[in-house]
Parts: sequence; C-alpha cells; structure tokens
Amino acid sequence: MIEIKKKDAPDGIVALKSRLMSMALTPEEEYKKLKGNLKKQVRNSLMEEQGHICAYCMRTIPDDRVSVVTIPDVSIEHWIARNSLGDSSMIGSGLGVEYTNLLAVCSGGRVPKGSRPGNELTCDAKRGNTPLTVNPLDLATLTSIYYKQNGEIASTDPEIERDLVDTLNLNCEKFSALPDGRKQALAPVEADIASLSTEEEMLVRCQELLQIYEAETDPKTPYCGIILWWLRDYIKALEE
Repeated sequence: MIEIKKKDAPDGIVALKSRLMSMALTPEEEYKKLKGNLKKQVRNSLMEEQGHICAYCMRTIPDDRVSVVTIPDVSIEHWIARNSLGDSSMIGSGLGVEYTNLLAVCSGGRVPKGSRPGNELTCDAKRGNTPLTVNPLDLATLTSIYYKQNGEIASTDPEIERDLVDTLNLNCEKFSALPDGRKQALAPVEADIASLSTEEEMLVRCQELLQIYEAETDPKTPYCGIILWWLRDYIKALEE
C-alpha cells in the first residue's frame, strides 16, 4: 500500500454533492445518485490518479481475474463506509459523493455467490463496513508498514496490522495469491541489485531505481509498494 495523492475532483461530482447537501440523505442514498456517465468519469479519474492499481492490494485495475459480467472489475470504495449502520451523524454529510472519500479498488476476489468461501475475499469485499485506521490517503498511517521475506505485508502498529491482515485480508494466498504477486514484482529488482559487485554500485543503483518508481504516475507497477519499501530499506542499510 502506498500514498495516493488526490487530484481535483471532477466538476460533475462537486456539483452533485452541492445539490445533495440540503436533502438530508444518508451516504448510501447520496451514492445512489452517482450514476451513468458521471459515475464512469469518477471511476476513471480515481484509476488514473492511482496509476490503475487497487488502493489496497495494489493489483492492476480493471481486475483481469473477473470473467463474470455480474462482478465488477473495478469498484468505487468509500474509505469512511457509506452505509455504516446506526450513525445518524452521517445524514446530510455528503460523504457518499465526497471525492476525497473515494478510492478505486479491485474485485476483491468476488465471484458468484456461494462458489468460494468468504475467507478468500480481499480489500473492500472482505472489509465490508468495518472502520479502518490505515488510509492510503494519509501517509502517516502508512509509515509503519513493512514486508516479510515471503511477500506478506505487515505493520509494527497493532491496529494497522489488524486492518491489513484481518479486515482487508491482504495476505490472502488462495484465489488472490497476494504474497506471491509481491515476491514476483520484487524479484527483478533484487536480481538487478544482486548482479552488482560493490556496495557503492548497489547504493547508486538503488537510488536510481527508487527515483524511477517514485516518479511513476499512470500506470504504476503492480505491487510497487513492496519495491519502494525494499529499496528504501536497502538504501538505509547501505548508508549505515
């Protein structure tokens, strides 16, 4: 998971939110007003600013695992869930169509109902309405994240660890094979550095690669979070 830097909201969703604010709707009811070409425009805008990778697991989106027309290959996610039950303070909040509350996410392993157990779901499909501490729009919540040698994502912060592992199921090894995907993404970088003879060469190359990956816009490399973390960690070790 990496920081997502929001761009300007599409004009249409700003105007829609303005119209809805006086109607005392729940976020779920507000979101239902986002449809047609405007919803497509918002979805495309989210994917572009994220470099066409899922905000949570960092798979490529649209999600190429989807083969059933009833399952979306990209979904609009609300970081503050739009249908949190029993919270009357959210009525008229505009959060259902607030662009800064929206993320693009993969299918989450969704399949026709009953064909796979729920523990194979990831991202928003696994999360449901559970509140999150980790937030790809807030860099401060991402600094505790690290990756294990087997490709698993983890955190030194217990709350964020719970978000990553339990709520979002970002170490799913079955249908999504996320740890293996991360290892495959990192392997060429590791091989590149291992081919060099001296620590000085390694340091220079790590710095070059870090600049390249940090500068990516659209598209971004799938699972680039593990690459960025590994390069920064390796640079730190070489500089000590």
